[in-house]
Amino acid sequence: MRLLTGIKPSRYPCQPAKLKKFDQNSVTEEDLSKAPFSSTWSSATGRCTSFALKAAALLDARFPDLFRFQYYDIGRHRVARCANTGVLIDSSSVAGAVILKERQEWISIHGLTGRWKYADGVLIYERSPKHGKKSAVPIAPEKALGTCLKEVAKDATLICLFRYYSPFSYDYRR
Repeated sequence: MRLLTGIKPSRYPCQPAKLKKFDQNSVTEEDLSKAPFSSTWSSATGRCTSFALKAAALLDARFPDLFRFQYYDIGRHRVARCANTGVLIDSSSVAGAVILKERQEWISIHGLTGRWKYADGVLIYERSPKHGKKSAVPIAPEKALGTCLKEVAKDATLICLFRYYSPFSYDYRR
């Protein structure tokens, strides 16, 4: 990551302007399996992109011949959809994964206001008629992660929480 931003990750809070210069196109497919990028999706924390990457990777590992996930950027939100099964992985779904088949009528995910459709290789999301429809074609997983990291670098305020532990107490301190 240092090569991509010019500074060590430990210095990010001290030099946020340099972090904003992160080039999302500099992330390669090979980078996904190496630190520090692997830690963005292989751990228990993350954003929509890391959730989609991790869920798809776990399913691919468990059922290597069944799934073929593609990734989509629906305007600041990334999801994964399997081209073979139609499984849609959306981190905002309270119902878990859903099946979104080719040319199926609009499908709503329980607990969400929006709805999904997939036709001719294009994933379409409509949050509400007022907000309009957003459509996307498949993107490479490294492009999805690069886009996510660019959003974090551009928009996020870095917050450090320190965990304090002793044999007699366990607490978070700000």
